[in-house]
Amino acid sequence: MPKIHKEKNVLILGSSFIGTETAACIVGTAASVLVSGFENVPFERVLGPEIGGVMQKLHEIQKVSFKMNTCAVEFLKDGNFVHTVLFQDKSIWKGDIIIIGAGTVNSTNFIKNTGSVKFGQDKSIIVDEYLRVGPPGLFASGDVARFPLPLLDGTLVKIEHWGYAQTMGSLAAKNMANTVQQPLKNIPFFWTQGYGKILKYAGHGIGVEKTIIDTFGKTEIFPGDPHFISYYFNAKGKLIAIASMKADPVVAHVAQLWSRNICLTLDEISGPAKSGTSFQFISQKMCEK
Repeated sequence: MPKIHKEKNVLILGSSFIGTETAACIVGTAASVLVSGFENVPFERVLGPEIGGVMQKLHEIQKVSFKMNTCAVEFLKDGNFVHTVLFQDKSIWKGDIIIIGAGTVNSTNFIKNTGSVKFGQDKSIIVDEYLRVGPPGLFASGDVARFPLPLLDGTLVKIEHWGYAQTMGSLAAKNMANTVQQPLKNIPFFWTQGYGKILKYAGHGIGVEKTIIDTFGKTEIFPGDPHFISYYFNAKGKLIAIASMKADPVVAHVAQLWSRNICLTLDEISGPAKSGTSFQFISQKMCEK
């Protein structure tokens, strides 16, 4: 089957996981690939501006273009097909294929007259640590559920990732079938890849106040072959998220430490990270009882 994007000019709306993964898959055969997002750099809300900028340069080296700080406001048809997009900054794109990878919309309007069901501002369904909605016997899981995350001291979060949705669905089923119920304690763990590079991420970046990046003794991160560990801390100096490239298994190790209720702090990690030895520090923590 021929590739439908071959030698086509492609616009991708959305500059996070779905958008950039799609760009990496098709840039080798498309005539051009433009990724658009409303942030300053791709992944900014998840990875921060520094690592987001590194990710953008990695894609740009592979000939992916970016149009940031704006969003699409109108689609124009040419016959039966949309080939023109108007942006908020008044610019215009014309091409062949438009791909939208800009997140999910919660379809919960069908739930009516249920005063005991609580919703978030985005129409997500709020559940407790057992994934219970409110009325007896009613549970929710996956993209639609907003739940308290222990790593963030019970802050309500919504995770749009197929792996975590599977975990939640399995737990919800077990809690439906058993009188003794189990709370959701799994640590969020994600990854993305492109051009032979793999980025791994664990935790959740709500409330990040401080970021420290270990560049393994280098003065900067080389965008063509990124090598780093990025640590994200909240206002209390607690590590709540971590991302890395070419530093396995540090992200998995930190996730395991969190699972053992071992919380790492800014004071513990800042020194090793600045000296390029945080990988060894995390490995040592894993060996402690």
